[in-house]
Amino acid sequence: MNKKGLTLIEIIISIAILSIVVVMFLSIFSNQHRLIKKSSEDTSDLITNQRLIERELSRKVIGADHQIDFSFGTIDFEVDGVLSVEESFTNFIPGVDDTVVPVTNVTLPSGPINITELGASEYVSASVVPENASNQNVTWSSNPEGVVLVDYGVIRGFAVGTTTVTVTSEDGGYTADIIVHVTDEIAGSDAELASIEYYSQSSWQSITLAGPGNYNLTVTDNQPPEVRATISNPGPDDSISITQAKNYTQNVATIRVTIDGTTTEYTVTFTKG
Repeated sequence: MNKKGLTLIEIIISIAILSIVVVMFLSIFSNQHRLIKKSSEDTSDLITNQRLIERELSRKVIGADHQIDFSFGTIDFEVDGVLSVEESFTNFIPGVDDTVVPVTNVTLPSGPINITELGASEYVSASVVPENASNQNVTWSSNPEGVVLVDYGVIRGFAVGTTTVTVTSEDGGYTADIIVHVTDEIAGSDAELASIEYYSQSSWQSITLAGPGNYNLTVTDNQPPEVRATISNPGPDDSISITQAKNYTQNVATIRVTIDGTTTEYTVTFTKG
């Protein structure tokens, strides 16, 4: 037989089930509401703390630091970064360290330096103290000027003399000096005219030298002899030039010798005898 409607027991059971569902829903809603309220309170506290920090920073901070401490309730943490203040706006960039390490000194190797040839160079290294100084830039100079050319630690001999090379740090203006002696030992060596020779009777004959001047020689050759000259320990600026006017009865050889910028002349006259 088909039932019509609900029995009393079924109604009671349905009401009980509905009540349980309602209670569970109210409990869940209450918990969620409490969590939302707590989150809202935390957020409000966070915003309040942030505004307090910004207000304090804007009011008190006049420079920049590389580290800042934050405190939110019971949570404390430390962050590295850059803090910058522009008018009333405070900006903090985390993860950046802009610590400036100042220069306290600058040094050069112990001297002196000897440059023995014009145009030759020596390198010296300037050390900025401390090694991790933020500004490593230095400038170079010499006094008196004109003896050397110096740049980036490369010292090039320009003229014979003595000078003081100075390095100066860009940060702090610290200085260090080194003495430099420039000589020209190659050009200014003990070079001299070693010999003048002429080719006669199938061999080279040496002329006994007594200084610049005229030398007269008698030869039996049918042809005028060839002449040559030699400089001992020659430098780059030392040279010899020989001109010779030849004929069958007499010839004259002129030898010009330049040593250390000074030219001397020797004349050899050959007469056929």
